[in-house]
Amino acid sequence: MEVIGAFGIGTPRYNTGLCVADRPFEVDVSMGPCVARWDVRARRRVFLVQAHMNAVTSVLRCPAPVCPTRGAPDNSVSVPSSAVSGKGSDDPAIGKREIVSTTSCANEIGLWTTDWQPLFKTTSQFDGIMHSSWNPSGSHFLVLCEPGEALEIFALGKDGASLSSLCTIRGRYEYAELNSSNDIICFMDKQYYVPAVAPQLASIPEGDFCVMRVLHPSLASTTPYSVVKDTPFLGKSGWTSIVSGGGTIAALQNRSVVLINRDSCDVTHMFDLPGSGIPKGMILDGDTFIYPSSDGTMRCNRGPSTEWSLKLPSGDLYSATWSVPYSRMWYLTDSNLWSIDIAARLKGAKPVEYSMSYHDTVCCGIAFHPQRNCVAVGDFGGSIWIWAFSEDKSAHECLRVVSNMLLPIRALSWSIDGSIQCATMDGVVWHWENPFQEGDEPKPVARFMDAITALSWENGDSPKQLGVACSDGTLAILYFSEGFFKIRVAFKAHKPSTKPQDLQFGSLTKYAEIWSIAWSPNNNFIASSSEDQQTCIWDMNMEKIAVLSGHKTAVTSVKWVRTPAGEFLATCADDKTVMIWVVRNSSATPEFTLHHVFNTSEVLAWHTVTYLCIQQAGPATDNNHYVSCVTQNGWLFLWDLVTKRKLGPFRLHLGSIEGLAWDPRTGLIATCSSDTCVVVTRVLGL
Repeated sequence: MEVIGAFGIGTPRYNTGLCVADRPFEVDVSMGPCVARWDVRARRRVFLVQAHMNAVTSVLRCPAPVCPTRGAPDNSVSVPSSAVSGKGSDDPAIGKREIVSTTSCANEIGLWTTDWQPLFKTTSQFDGIMHSSWNPSGSHFLVLCEPGEALEIFALGKDGASLSSLCTIRGRYEYAELNSSNDIICFMDKQYYVPAVAPQLASIPEGDFCVMRVLHPSLASTTPYSVVKDTPFLGKSGWTSIVSGGGTIAALQNRSVVLINRDSCDVTHMFDLPGSGIPKGMILDGDTFIYPSSDGTMRCNRGPSTEWSLKLPSGDLYSATWSVPYSRMWYLTDSNLWSIDIAARLKGAKPVEYSMSYHDTVCCGIAFHPQRNCVAVGDFGGSIWIWAFSEDKSAHECLRVVSNMLLPIRALSWSIDGSIQCATMDGVVWHWENPFQEGDEPKPVARFMDAITALSWENGDSPKQLGVACSDGTLAILYFSEGFFKIRVAFKAHKPSTKPQDLQFGSLTKYAEIWSIAWSPNNNFIASSSEDQQTCIWDMNMEKIAVLSGHKTAVTSVKWVRTPAGEFLATCADDKTVMIWVVRNSSATPEFTLHHVFNTSEVLAWHTVTYLCIQQAGPATDNNHYVSCVTQNGWLFLWDLVTKRKLGPFRLHLGSIEGLAWDPRTGLIATCSSDTCVVVTRVLGL
């Protein structure tokens, strides 16, 4: 999988970042499988690097510079016996360089120079890396794998540009750090806690609690680490955030804080934070820590005492780090990147500050231009952005943006005539006739009684009919002629149900949303998929001619295509399956036979399937059509429609994918997500 373009600034709810040394206005931020460097003062992207095949989960600077000719920092502290091969030189380092590490949500690990030249790539023995940590000397590296079933420890090689695996440790830990003795300080919830044979805690306490566990390296090859201390924190139902820095670990349960000395593993302070909101990221320096809150306030505490607080210019704060210690700070809101002058603000002087933002909130709805290399993307802020992509992957060019819709955009289509149609949650269909003409903006052309969930043009070179689906079960067809739309037909295609239902996916006794619609290749029929677990087939008199069943939860997307191998209809659902139906006799009354069921169950984390596409790869005469689907937790799956060969999966986002488009002209796939990023990819091997 090759990333062709990535657009927007990822929200720190999912993504990670790293300030650039000696460049106070530049910062590296992950964007799906990539890392982008931003210059906030110049308001531009410096470059984009694809770090992995899957979404990046951590970006860290190795704390001690390494010498490429003399080896890694000395790691002569007690480590498992298998670490001997990873022991570096203790000679004084000359020609030192800094390195950066990355991990992905699969099992990928990378080492890079600080200007993002690749040094080394390897993999963990376990999938789902969600956290990593260097020890203070930079000699050892730890990864924690989701869903928290294992830790793996690596040693930095003598060349300062490689990692060798030392050992793995089983256990469902939420977070882990290495200290200077290579002790592992890890944290777990009550539900995963199994008492160790240790005098500090020999039985499980009553009531709610969380546990900090300390593992110490052993020379025994069969037991590389042993438990030396378990510390319960009573009355705490789960850790909400854990951060480290400056020799301190801060463990938070909502606004209750536990400060832990990283080397001694002793608790130094326990107290409740003032203010409101859950702190997301902290700057730690001993018992001094600076933390953002969701009420838009940045506070500095020394232990339990607040030293200062500042109301910052943007609301919900997720993370903060110094670009110049105790002077200038980076902080990230839900979708904005800020460089603020803390020193000037504390002195009451007028600060010189900079910010950047693109999609302010969830991206939803995406479509390729029929002839040009660009994509249109809607978002929940009521904006449409048009992004240009090219082989220059570092390019970050927004061709147009309009924001006059005001309410969340749920569906978007780019017509073959170059116009864009979108639909908002208040039931309005908008028509943007000339997206590239300065001053031209979308105009409302139709209104329905409930939120619009899907739009679909009929097939052909001059489509006139636009299908519209609504959350109250309404299916409508708009007719477009001489620059105007009129409603040709609108009716309740899916109605409330009283049958047993899974309430986590809606309330069928009140409504049966239509989540997706698709025209037959000859435009004689239209399919609608719904919360009621069915896909219905309608003729142009809106008579129901077929009902496709089999999904156990809401059917979220439907597509209908004709290929050299035959005609197919595909559906996907919240039950993690994709059903492929063979369609026969479509010129008269179509007949549907279930051909195959694909599933996404290899992704162990809870998820639903949100969108699908069917697209040809290669010459039109070839039987090489692929079906793709995307999930609520960011994965892209692909299968050969005929041979059933699978490619991937690839995790392109850490948020929910809320838009999928496959360009028949270029073969590229575009996705947009709740992580406020847009990713355009080329899947190799099609």
